[in-house]
Amino acid sequence: MSWMASTLFFVRDVGAAIDFYVGRLGFTLNMRYEEEGKARVAGVSRGDGCALLLTDQWPDKVGAGVLYTALGKEDFDRACAEFEANGVAVEEGFWGKPTLIVTDPAGNQIYFARP
Repeated sequence: MSWMASTLFFVRDVGAAIDFYVGRLGFTLNMRYEEEGKARVAGVSRGDGCALLLTDQWPDKVGAGVLYTALGKEDFDRACAEFEANGVAVEEGFWGKPTLIVTDPAGNQIYFARP
């Protein structure tokens, strides 16, 4: 049996989240669900192993998401260069090892383990 999983990130504004993840972090928009002309859920991905569902449907959970990501050195360096070129703020952190942390406009975080 094959499994496919997505991490849910709870956001205030799905359109703004799409702009951040696609426009600044280099994700691909895979799906967008709207109600009355407003985006409510979006699926974005980066490569084969990182899929996120962005939703505004649980406002009490906004900003509580954390995704831990491990990349090889080349991919890590390339991602850091992309973030810098796109003006994405990163901060130093630690979770078992040194990490770079990217925080989205809603407060959700992606931890990138240093290789």
